[in-house]
Amino acid sequence: MSDTLTIKKILGGNARPAGILLKRAATVELDSAQRAHPKLTVETATGPVVLDIDAPVAVDDVLLDSKGKFWLVAAAVEDVVNVAGPAPALARLAAALGGEHVPLAVTDDGLLLLPGAAPADWLAGFGVTASSARAAFRPEKPAPMHPVHVHDEHCGCGHDHGHDHGHGHAHDHGHAHSHEHGHAHEHAHEHGAHAHSHEHKHDHGHDHAHDHGHAHDHGHHKHG
Repeated sequence: MSDTLTIKKILGGNARPAGILLKRAATVELDSAQRAHPKLTVETATGPVVLDIDAPVAVDDVLLDSKGKFWLVAAAVEDVVNVAGPAPALARLAAALGGEHVPLAVTDDGLLLLPGAAPADWLAGFGVTASSARAAFRPEKPAPMHPVHVHDEHCGCGHDHGHDHGHGHAHDHGHAHSHEHGHAHEHAHEHGAHAHSHEHKHDHGHDHAHDHGHAHDHGHHKHG
C-alpha cells in the first residue's frame, strides 16, 4: 500500500484551480454517505485512494492528493427515491422539503430523495408517487433554504415556457407619427388581425419638416 495516494485537502474559493487545469484532473466517485464522511479508502480508475478529510465534500469539489494531483468529486450511483407527479405538486413538495433543509435533486422527470428522507404516506399527500431507484444523487447546492422552482405553464415566473405570452399585439405605440401634415394619416389600424400596430403613419418622429402641404407660398407679393 506504499503507492496508495492520500487526499487530505479540499481546494475551494480562491484556491480552486482554473478550469483548464481541471481538464486533467482524476475523478473520485463517492455516494452521499461517503461525501458526508470522507474518511475511507476508495477504488478509482487509477487504483485505491485514501481519503482523510475532516469536513464533508460535495459533488464538483476539487481535492488535492499527497503528490499534488487534482481530483474532482463525482456522484456515485446509489439507492434513491424517485418522486414523480404534476409540476405544481412537485413544486409544493420541493418547497416543503426545502423548508426542512432536506437534500433533494431536481431531474427532468421530477425529484430525487435519499431513502428515509420523507415518509411515503407524507409524500403521497402531495399527490406524487415515490418509487425506489438507482441513480447518482447530485443534490441542489446548498440544500435549498428556499422553494425549488419547478417550471410549468402555471408558475407565472416570467420564463418563456413556449407559450409566447408576450401578447404580441405589436402595439408599436412609438406612434411613428410621420405627420407630413398633408394629413395622410392612414391610420393603419388593421384591427382585423389584432395587429393593432398603431403605426398611425403620423411619423411623429417630429422631423417637423412639416411640409404642411398647403403650399401657401407666403412670398408676400412685393407690395409695391
